[in-house]
Amino acid sequence: MTEGPSSISHLRALPPVGDVSEAVEERVEHVFSHVLSTRCRTEVTAVQGPTPQRLAPYALTMLASVPDPQDPEEDIANGRFVLLHDPAGPPSWNGTWRIVTFLSASMDSATAHDPLLPEVAQTWLHEGAAVAGVDISELSGTVTVNQSYPFGALAGRAANAEVEIRCSWTPRLGDDEAPDARAHLRAWLHVMATASGLAPEIDGVPRLPHRGGTCIE
Repeated sequence: MTEGPSSISHLRALPPVGDVSEAVEERVEHVFSHVLSTRCRTEVTAVQGPTPQRLAPYALTMLASVPDPQDPEEDIANGRFVLLHDPAGPPSWNGTWRIVTFLSASMDSATAHDPLLPEVAQTWLHEGAAVAGVDISELSGTVTVNQSYPFGALAGRAANAEVEIRCSWTPRLGDDEAPDARAHLRAWLHVMATASGLAPEIDGVPRLPHRGGTCIE
């Protein structure tokens, strides 16, 4: 995880509405600092990204990628993890914190053609949550499989396939009224690692072939 100077004012997407207590400010700063100090597995690169606008009074974005070992200039997977906090508690969240994520991962055509892929991909977050020891609620998302078949002047290129996973959920809060956001980031990174074909961190989770047709060791 690459860390840089940051502050609660830098991480805030919009000024808080009304009188937000100092305790809330301290809680948000504490949660965000934990996310920024998350340790990633060596195959994954994660950095702080631009803060989204108009999503919530407080927001933090992490960008992550998995480079292709056969071509360091290319990524097998990339995505973003956005942690939002709104003390007002939007009804759709059923809470005051929300996590919104996206990832895209390349894979071989045979895997992309598997009709069970969308169903299997939906389980990866629950597996990651189990690994990280966190609970999620109000989960929603989509799994999209895209394929391209070059022709004409591009006919010499191999067919490309990728899976896109968009999901959001409300993290459970601890006794301090704050989520273990670092663990939730680890849960999401598990999804990215699995989609990328990295070796699983728990037994029983199969590796997917990546774009080159072989699993990453």
